[in-house]
Amino acid sequence: MASKPGILTDWPWKSLGSFKYVILAPWVVHSIYSLIIKDGKERDPVYVLFFPFLLWRTLHNQIWISLSRYRTAKGNNRIVDKSIEFEQVDRESNWDDQILLNGILFYVGYMILPGAAHMPIWRTDGVLLTILLHMGPVEFLYYWLHRALHHHYLYSRYHSHHHSSIVTEPITSVIHPFAEHLAYFILFSIPLLAGIFMRKSSIAAVFGYISYIDFMNNMGHCNFELIPKMLFSIFPPLKYLMYTPSIYSLIIKDGKERDPVYVLFFLFLLWRTLHNQIWISLSRYRTAKGNNRIVDKSNKFEQVDRESNWVDQILLNRILFYVGYMILPGAAHMPLWRTDGVLLTILLHMGPVEFLYYWLHRALHHHYLYSRYHSHHHSSIVTEPITSVIHPFAEHLAYFILFSIPLLAGIFMGKISITTIFGYISYIDFMNNMGHCNLELIPKMLFSIFPLLQMIDCFTSRVSLSTSHSIQDQLLSFHAHL
Repeated sequence: MASKPGILTDWPWKSLGSFKYVILAPWVVHSIYSLIIKDGKERDPVYVLFFPFLLWRTLHNQIWISLSRYRTAKGNNRIVDKSIEFEQVDRESNWDDQILLNGILFYVGYMILPGAAHMPIWRTDGVLLTILLHMGPVEFLYYWLHRALHHHYLYSRYHSHHHSSIVTEPITSVIHPFAEHLAYFILFSIPLLAGIFMRKSSIAAVFGYISYIDFMNNMGHCNFELIPKMLFSIFPPLKYLMYTPSIYSLIIKDGKERDPVYVLFFLFLLWRTLHNQIWISLSRYRTAKGNNRIVDKSNKFEQVDRESNWVDQILLNRILFYVGYMILPGAAHMPLWRTDGVLLTILLHMGPVEFLYYWLHRALHHHYLYSRYHSHHHSSIVTEPITSVIHPFAEHLAYFILFSIPLLAGIFMGKISITTIFGYISYIDFMNNMGHCNLELIPKMLFSIFPLLQMIDCFTSRVSLSTSHSIQDQLLSFHAHL
């Protein structure tokens, strides 16, 4: 029970005790009756499979409970090295209430939603739609719902009941008051309802999605680690795609429309994070190895700490992308490719954007702006790829406005495409990372064959030279003005 229970804390069938399963009897009997009476094409496997699926969910949870309690009792590989108290077992004995609630809502939804009946067993587009909607808007909304539940008002009335258990069990994941479960059901039903309304849903999408949520909930609360740490070393962005029992235990202890652009924003965010992480790993490996370093020094821990907030600019871009998508009329329903839009973006970047960037960069080296903003970027002598995006917030806003010129022009002229937006931003990320990675990737022979290449964009050696001399030069200039 929460410390200050709010409204709709108790389940409606609490007074029924062990007889609560009788609530599902009318639908179960009716589904069996329809299976027997109806013939051929009139029979709907979806309606009949609801009850076996509820039994599967119960069995699935029970397997996790038994496995977790066995490992906890044995004491091997426990994350929180404590035993489970009988008080916790009693408090979490109503874990099947959420399965009962889902069953009722499934049966009601089946009867009132026209697209819920006679679903096929499999539809590839429906499965992909479910995955993308879960990775995009659902995860985003879940994050903010969970943060709201940790606000002192909602936490004391609802969510504190879930956090009463320090030694978590798989079923701890579903121990919430009735009102909180309703909120979760509404949230996680978004991909399922979208598939039904768009006539792309399938039995595999519905049952597979719910089984996936059960699996992740159970694994995240089982109090023993299943995911090898080596996987996170090999593929660091994996920690953004899933959570583990170790991560959850730390938390416990510490207390629109069918538009691919909108859905792809979140996936593009993950790609940008992965792209930058690859450059960071490559640069640090080559710097540590000492081969072909431009600035022949090693990175210091102070620099790593100072540049640890490199993902902030990706988060800022994502927020501004979502805002722009909602308020700009031409940002929705963009095609995958438009040749004229790609050429427009290239020409605008090579023309006004590069010209304005040059003068903006010069202005930032003026002693007034340098001492207040740009000096933070030049604090690192040995540059890393992420050094390119280590700027104060105001400076990042200026860069965003500048580099959004080609994208806004394409949107207002109706020539924008998904490839243009994501390709242009990926190009900027690539040039930033390559220009600050402290190792030369461009063969010198290219500059001999094509001398104008050095004027097209900045390369690593040039950036490193400017970085190594700029601090002294700018300090001298600053003191001279004083």
